[in-house]
Amino acid sequence: MKSEGRRVALDVGTFLGATWVGQIFSTVRSFVVARVLAPERFGILQLALLVFEYARSVHGGLLQGMNKATSRAVGSGDEACLHRAKDNAFTGTLVLGSLALLGVPLHHWLRPQATSAEHTAVAVGLVAALVYQAYNFHVALLRTQRLIPQASVVLLAFQVVNCAAGIVGAWVWGLPGVYGAFVASHLVCAALAFRYSRWRFRPAFDLSEMGRLFRQGFGAIVVLFLFGLLVSLDRLLVAQHFGLVALGIYSLSKRAAGLAASVAESVRWVTLPAFLEDVGRSRDPEVLGRHMVQLSGGLGAILPPLLATAALFVAWPLQWFLPDYVEAIGPARVLLLGAGFLSVAGVPRSVVVSLDCERFLIGLQLASLAMLYVAFQWVQPLGLSAVAAAAMAIQGFYSAAILGLAHRLTGIGSAFGGTMRILAP
Repeated sequence: MKSEGRRVALDVGTFLGATWVGQIFSTVRSFVVARVLAPERFGILQLALLVFEYARSVHGGLLQGMNKATSRAVGSGDEACLHRAKDNAFTGTLVLGSLALLGVPLHHWLRPQATSAEHTAVAVGLVAALVYQAYNFHVALLRTQRLIPQASVVLLAFQVVNCAAGIVGAWVWGLPGVYGAFVASHLVCAALAFRYSRWRFRPAFDLSEMGRLFRQGFGAIVVLFLFGLLVSLDRLLVAQHFGLVALGIYSLSKRAAGLAASVAESVRWVTLPAFLEDVGRSRDPEVLGRHMVQLSGGLGAILPPLLATAALFVAWPLQWFLPDYVEAIGPARVLLLGAGFLSVAGVPRSVVVSLDCERFLIGLQLASLAMLYVAFQWVQPLGLSAVAAAAMAIQGFYSAAILGLAHRLTGIGSAFGGTMRILAP
């Protein structure tokens, strides 16, 4: 147990370090590209990235089904199940990703009044989502093999390549250059992940196996999709009610809070395979609960002071480097202060998914989305900072509820008391 704990801690540290360095490159890229493109073109880029964020879940749960099946197979020693799951999941996803490209003519048909730049943004988002599947599945394979250092190198390489290529592309070719850099970076790093992996994907098309993976992964992909919607619905509503220029400003505000979110995502990303292996070995759920309390409690103690400091100083880089985006200062401060809520919810979410209890999460996420939509209607006349405050409040409710749910499912003590100890250490 101690050696496993040290391994998880080392993997989390390695992945977190790579993620933070990668986020620095990503932030530099966002700031430079925003300066080169100006708010309107930067808003168009955000539209393409929004399409990408949703379209990358085109696998419909096959990836999550593969993650569950392969990690549990590692825990139980069933190698045949492992390879059958990964091969069918990858093949099925490529088929579904290709079919999703039909969304390009569909968008032209449904929104003939859209500008050519908007049509292009939708097309780029869908193409990038297809290319992303090759990258993401190979990184997931490294994760299942617990090759976290190698996966960290791949993820860091993506940010470095995308930063360099994106800045050069924006400077030389403008928005099309940024699009090309984004797609090419995924292709390059998919090849790197392929080189590191001990396993290979092979074509396989077993409908019964794909059906089993869909059933295993459907709840998890719904949870992932709804979580993505929860953290991006405010951007969608800003685009609808305030326009694309405001979307570019607000998105830059959210980018400032991205470092905190990356901390929680790093811990969740590393620990989920370990949790699933524990389930494959039929471990007691209390083991997962104790790990959750240690990890989430640590995040809850460390991040708030760092976020408060960042909120104090976030105005300086915007005033000095991006004077056209000074309106982002207010929302950025609010979002930084609220980022701590979601940072402690990642590990409990993994615990709930590992125990196949996604239905509880789905109900909680739907309730949070409804609350966010209603809150937006109330506060949007007050401006972007009020929108950010509403999003922060709803995310705080969501995080507290997930912590309470995970405590209850693992049976490690009072749901309310455990949640309060983590959120208010």
